[in-house]
Amino acid sequence: MKTKKLIQVILGGLFISLALISCKKDKDTTPVDQLAPGAVLTSSLSGLGSHGGQPSGTPYILPSNIKIIGSMYGGYPGSGKAVFNSPKTIGNIQQYLALMPKTEYTEYGYGTYVPVYMRLHNTSYSIYNLIIPAGLILCDSIPNDTIPGDTTQSGFIIAPLKITIPAGGTVDVCVQSFCMNTNFPAPYGNKYMFKVVTNNDQLYRVITILQDKKSLADHINDIQDILWEITNGSGLTQADIDMMNSWQ
Repeated sequence: MKTKKLIQVILGGLFISLALISCKKDKDTTPVDQLAPGAVLTSSLSGLGSHGGQPSGTPYILPSNIKIIGSMYGGYPGSGKAVFNSPKTIGNIQQYLALMPKTEYTEYGYGTYVPVYMRLHNTSYSIYNLIIPAGLILCDSIPNDTIPGDTTQSGFIIAPLKITIPAGGTVDVCVQSFCMNTNFPAPYGNKYMFKVVTNNDQLYRVITILQDKKSLADHINDIQDILWEITNGSGLTQADIDMMNSWQ
């Protein structure tokens, strides 16, 4: 009896240990959205609105197994050619997008003014969930742009995006983002780049308030107005904060 009881205790302890290890493994391998880990918040508006310079924050670098095929472009792909918010057209981007299947790109994110198109390839042998963090700023990639001297609106990711890429596979993605420069032209084929995860204190406050909201799609215009008040206006107000806090 004592031996049987001892075996039961040992097996019970082993089961609990395995359960704890399993839980810890799940927790450690689950992507966590961290907004600029270790970064110090700043009031700087550099690179935002009509302010000169470059946006500040933590540089965003794709995981080593995720590659961008070709380049990232601002604008909406569609009907086998580029469809942008400007009459200007660029031959090479139209030729590039003409090779894409017409309906095989997926839209992610919120915002309407700065869509950015990219083709992502996973070089690993297992499926990969790419997490694009909240607070990421996407910029016109001048001086490597296709239109020298032209500057278009920077985009802002308001909530984390999860993009699933098959093992060894490629996905075509159009990321929707909010405008950070109301006086700049909308993208229409310019090359874009991932820039930084912002450390601006006001933008950080907005992201923090909205991180658990489920109704962001219902408040696109309000969010854009709030962001423009930060980048081009008098800044975030208590009324803005109260409104965002009231959302579900």
